Amino acid sequence: MVSAPKPTVLILEHCPNYLSELLQTVAAAGFEGLPLSEGHDLTNCQSWPAHAGVLLGSLDANLEPNVVLGNLRKASVPVVAITEAPTVKSAFRCCTTRDAISLGIQACLPRRNVATDLQRTLATVLQCSPITGTWAISYTFDNVPEVLPIIVSHVRTHLEAWPFSDPMDPVRMTVALSEVLDNALYHGNLELSSDLRQGDGRAWREETQRRLRQSPYCDRQIRFEVVIDDRSARFLIRDDGPGFNPHLQSDCTDEENLERCSGRGLLLMRMYMDEVRFNETGNEAILVKHHAGGRIDQ
Repeated sequence: MVSAPKPTVLILEHCPNYLSELLQTVAAAGFEGLPLSEGHDLTNCQSWPAHAGVLLGSLDANLEPNVVLGNLRKASVPVVAITEAPTVKSAFRCCTTRDAISLGIQACLPRRNVATDLQRTLATVLQCSPITGTWAISYTFDNVPEVLPIIVSHVRTHLEAWPFSDPMDPVRMTVALSEVLDNALYHGNLELSSDLRQGDGRAWREETQRRLRQSPYCDRQIRFEVVIDDRSARFLIRDDGPGFNPHLQSDCTDEENLERCSGRGLLLMRMYMDEVRFNETGNEAILVKHHAGGRIDQ
């Protein structure tokens, strides 16, 4: 029996030492890694293997990032950008999640996460297909409150291209996503109590700013994945916090809890999604919404 060929990952990395390290990591993750030269190969996309993805590290300072990404978009290949401070001047390793979204990059992965998370990230974005219309993203990012609405808006744009049974479903889903991302950052990574929101919210704002600068809270990350295909929209949100027990959360619709701020996110998730699942720790949520069929623009 002939085994299926390994998915190919084309690696664009200016630093030879780190390129060698990436090739080893990609191979260990079960993919076929191929170095991608910064000149000829970027203008000869037809020669690339089918079903390939591109891993972007650092670029030569003379190479224009928009030209690189333009060629990659023409080739319809998913792109994973390595982020965080570079060892050499880089067009992509300085890229933030906000930059990745604006540049049309499907995934960003901090360099410190490459060894542990590259396999999952590549497996997620390689589901992207112009043939089936499957769309996927995977972002791993630090505790940056300002990036959350940007991510949610980006996802909503793509949700609106699919025929959900109710035209308001994309709006409702993005409301639920906003809540679960907020929970991941503030209650998960920063371990803030909802009680701090009571009153004028000053205690909440001050403690938020303090923990954004204090270890271990400031060292934690959020992982966010989306896969939308002809059956459903699936979301994964994971934080690095201690987790919680969703079965022990108070019912925010109970008259005794109407004035409290806790429990609303969990309620909205369950109202607006068809499936809501948590891992045993309670720091990872999987949300699923089923829909009617293929993309509206097909």
